Amino acid sequence: MHVCMRLSPRGASAPPVGAHEIVGRNWCLSIVKSSAAGAWYPTVEEHTDDAGYRFFAGRLKKRTTGEALPSSFTRVRDSAATWDFHDAEPQGSWIALKFDRGRDELSITCDAWTHQRWFYAQRGESWYFANSLIFLRRIAGDDIDVEDRAIPYMLVFGHLPGRITPLAGVSLLTPGQVLTVTDGRGRHERRAQLAVQRAMTGQHERDIAASAWHDAANGVLRNLQQAVREDLQGVDSLVVPLSGGMDSRFMLACALDVLPRDKIVTYTFGDPRTMDQSIGAHLARKIGVAHVPLAMDRRPIEEVCQDGFEHAEGMVYAFPNFPLGPDRKAVLKPGSYVLSGYLGDCVFGSHDLNDTDPAHNTDERLLQRVFDRAAGPYLKEALALLANKQWDELGYQDLVKATPGDTLTQRYERWHYETHCVNRVQYALFVFRDRAFYLTPFVDRQVWDHTLTLSEAMRHRQRAYLLAMKQGYPALHAQPTRRNLGLSGTVRSRAVTVVKRVWHDSLSRVDSALWRSTGRSVYFDPRQLYGSRQELRQAQYHAAITEAVEGLKKNPVFDRKALDALLTRYRRREPVSTHMLRALITVREWERRYGRASSPT
Repeated sequence: MHVCMRLSPRGASAPPVGAHEIVGRNWCLSIVKSSAAGAWYPTVEEHTDDAGYRFFAGRLKKRTTGEALPSSFTRVRDSAATWDFHDAEPQGSWIALKFDRGRDELSITCDAWTHQRWFYAQRGESWYFANSLIFLRRIAGDDIDVEDRAIPYMLVFGHLPGRITPLAGVSLLTPGQVLTVTDGRGRHERRAQLAVQRAMTGQHERDIAASAWHDAANGVLRNLQQAVREDLQGVDSLVVPLSGGMDSRFMLACALDVLPRDKIVTYTFGDPRTMDQSIGAHLARKIGVAHVPLAMDRRPIEEVCQDGFEHAEGMVYAFPNFPLGPDRKAVLKPGSYVLSGYLGDCVFGSHDLNDTDPAHNTDERLLQRVFDRAAGPYLKEALALLANKQWDELGYQDLVKATPGDTLTQRYERWHYETHCVNRVQYALFVFRDRAFYLTPFVDRQVWDHTLTLSEAMRHRQRAYLLAMKQGYPALHAQPTRRNLGLSGTVRSRAVTVVKRVWHDSLSRVDSALWRSTGRSVYFDPRQLYGSRQELRQAQYHAAITEAVEGLKKNPVFDRKALDALLTRYRRREPVSTHMLRALITVREWERRYGRASSPT
């Protein structure tokens, strides 16, 4: 369902076509919905009375599809003035809105991890709120242009961080916030904040008693099992993405404690030569659950980009080795629930920051860590393509520097979880959200709270988490993993893994040299997640990539000579960043789908 709401002065202008109006004292709320497209919400609840209008979409934990919300959930309170929750932050994936007729006050909010999305914009005296950029633009007016200043962020990060969107004047609600508009004036407030204060213990693995290891791992196991059990309440069939890693098999194991095997379908996406495909198929066969191998999405760029805009709307690039194609649609029937192992590495891992030197807790040091994690080498590559090297016109670096915390670790982890991971969840995970509702137990409150108690040594290389898998599901833990290069999870021979890694790296270098000289590739590294890093260099994509880069030369944000140089390297089969090609294709798609932008202001 797509939904867009306009808050405007009474009599200011005609309501959108097909709108339902809620009249306040001096302001009017116009509601437009489309059930033909948009996210699938297991529960949608609306209520209109003399006090105003309330809207909820999503699903609270421990509740079945379509079940009415509990009366204690303050979405049903008369006033829009507060979003206080008496007991605790309600868990689940949801968005909510309130309009108070008497106060002419509207407010929007969403769950703390923002699994769902609220976009908003102010145009003249009117405000617009929607769960879709495309739908907001359709209702608010197609004269909303592409935000040129957002282009560098897509090139640098591969997604748009914070409140930034591809559309000028349109913003995204950030985690744990409330946007309230009273008499046409908006204000942001923080309703909830993720607890990410992790103490630096200074412990080493060898100094932790065996009983402490056991208790920590048992806590991880117990809390994950409970989180999955609560997420699956009211769910009678399930889809589980299954990779070659440990996170997805942990979720599958927990699901099998709740549902019978014939109610679970697994799938693995990617090139058939990847370790993910071979390990996923092997695991499903071993356990006795249905498994569907999904092939690489090798349709024309135009078709893949079209699918990408259905779920990400240009907020992250999605081409071509991404699970989007027709086979995915066949697996995800309308109304599916998907149990995802996404974010396990982030929740249970350690970033290994050095806080022993107080001088490390500086703004510049934090920025360096952020760019190392989120952008890698791409800032330098992006700057080479931009006409204006002062790329951060929207002030993202200032927002990073303002991240609170007493130590570098605390500041970095708050940025990492409240910004970086949220973007990963919103736009990299929810593929075909019009068909499926995604469950992510790794970020449930009881799991999250327990991970915060784990020492740095227990988090390092996810040791406590992997021990939990070994204690709870030893047979699955012993199966091959991508981490172990396709060897059994019980293999601890560093020499064997080093030899296998060196072997694959050597073959990859030989193949790269062959590619540069002949344009042919004969070796596929099975460690790739979905497909070859050289995918975009294949002949079938040349015309589309050339057209995209040539088209962007008209955009004043780019340096024409730099784009020419990139295109020359591409045609000569010289090294070209796949990340940058994806980002350029995405920006070109912004122009096709959203229209041309004006010059930066």
